[in-house]
Amino acid sequence: MLLGDLDRRLGVTWRVARCLTDDWSPCRTKHTVEQLVRQHVIAQTLGIGDVNDHEGLRWNRALALACGQENIVGERRCKERDRGIPMAGKNTLNRLENSSISAGEHRHH
Repeated sequence: MLLGDLDRRLGVTWRVARCLTDDWSPCRTKHTVEQLVRQHVIAQTLGIGDVNDHEGLRWNRALALACGQENIVGERRCKERDRGIPMAGKNTLNRLENSSISAGEHRHH
């Protein structure tokens, strides 16, 4: 929780997210770039370095709360199959590492 509070006060992930461009259609996305960056950074800080580990963390309400998710139990997700899952999974987080989200010609890892 402290990491999330500190990040919201300093605005680090917000600043990073503003530098990135997301080419995905807004109607196809469930998580903002800022939410993805925050989830990735907080997980990295906690020692969770592998994006594949996020598949199991999708249900973690403590991580959702630390990341500032308003819907920490995932009950308001649009698709029935996603209800109860507040966080992004590995495929969604891979958008940060692939070319769909980029900062000009530079990639961020």
